[in-house]
Amino acid sequence: MSQVKSAKDILLSHDYLEAREKAQRYVRHEFQDYAYRLASDLGDLPHRHIYMRLAKTVDRTMLEQAAAFALGYFDEPNKGKLFMWKLSQLRDDLATRHKLKNFEHDFVIQETGRFMDQVFSAIEQKYLAEQKLKTDFISTLPKDKEIRRAFWWGTGLGWEAKLFSDKGVKFRGVDISRKLVQAAKTLHGEAAKIVWQPKWLKLKESGPKVDLIWAARWHAIPLESEEAYLQKFKRISNPSALIVFEANVGDAVSQRWVEIPTTGENKLYSFEKLNKLDTLCQLCIDNGLKVLEILDLNPQKSLILCELT
Repeated sequence: MSQVKSAKDILLSHDYLEAREKAQRYVRHEFQDYAYRLASDLGDLPHRHIYMRLAKTVDRTMLEQAAAFALGYFDEPNKGKLFMWKLSQLRDDLATRHKLKNFEHDFVIQETGRFMDQVFSAIEQKYLAEQKLKTDFISTLPKDKEIRRAFWWGTGLGWEAKLFSDKGVKFRGVDISRKLVQAAKTLHGEAAKIVWQPKWLKLKESGPKVDLIWAARWHAIPLESEEAYLQKFKRISNPSALIVFEANVGDAVSQRWVEIPTTGENKLYSFEKLNKLDTLCQLCIDNGLKVLEILDLNPQKSLILCELT
């Protein structure tokens, strides 16, 4: 008959007491004790230093959710890896929720530039489809207006650069997507007087004033920043200059972040703003602009031609 072992013998044979005594050497604070127990539950004590850092910096509720997820896989030997994967997912989801509530100007501009960088090749076809409409619209600009200098705000692939250059107009433009600017220079060469400018509102007010501003990215400007841009446009313009707004329009004024389907693992979001057409026209009037003409590019985008008064 085999000898029955006492509880003491069992604990000693597994070095449990020695392991606990050794662990206590690393525990000076409550978060360290929590981290050690968490690593122990997940069978991942060799990486306890990682759990120490997480326990000190990450919300406990999130850690508990990730641990519950990993421990639910009873037959999985590497529960620590499952825990880390779930925790990363929870943190990404929290960051995304915070992002989708942020309409601050600098943040929207930064994220819009990142979005444009990632999808610039896909939107080339969209520009081609709208180019003829824009070209026709430019040809209908008031004939009594002498346009010597034009400023394109949000050039994209810069199709208009060549058009104005051929007309003898001194053209310059900016865009917040570095890749779009590089592509525009490749397409149009010296005609593309376009620079990358990650913060659109910082327009240079020194130098010659312009006779035409084309605001091609009005849909990427938060509602709260619209008036500041209008005032900035006025300061870089000659008297009676023309300003064209490309605006996404709808039945109501709104702004939100929209998820764009992608094939990769990273989620991609675009800032989408809708102006109500009569509200935008009234905003222009309130800021010293006269609305001359409106052209629909498609069911949700319009060109609004205004004149400084």
